[in-house]
Amino acid sequence: MGDIVKLNICGQSFKVIVEDDEDRIRSVGSKVSAKIKALGDENPWLSSSGAAILSALDYCDDLEKANEIVELLRNQIQDYLQSASANHAEQERLQKEIENLRNQISDLKLKLKNQSNTDLHDKNQISLFEQNKGGQTNGRKT
Repeated sequence: MGDIVKLNICGQSFKVIVEDDEDRIRSVGSKVSAKIKALGDENPWLSSSGAAILSALDYCDDLEKANEIVELLRNQIQDYLQSASANHAEQERLQKEIENLRNQISDLKLKLKNQSNTDLHDKNQISLFEQNKGGQTNGRKT
């Protein structure tokens, strides 16, 4: 069982059993008392029980609005989490695609290097052939 906290709301004493933070319940009690007093001051014809009822209505209305906001925020968070999950999956897909493209580039560079070496070898062969052919022609003229 929790602790007993004594509250004074609009001149009336209340004993409340508190399971959690005593300071929080004291703060709530002070706010309720101030709200009832303010409503009584604004409306002198209103009884203290009428002011208490209107205060309760105001606080319940505030609670309903806060709960609606909480629900909206939960939905937004859920949407953000789904979006983040989809973005993460897309990021992983794109990283795999980048890795594949890097591999393709490496393969193409290697093929290009091999092709260049083959082309250079072929050019050297042609050049040697032409030199030999030219040397034979020059040898006959001489």
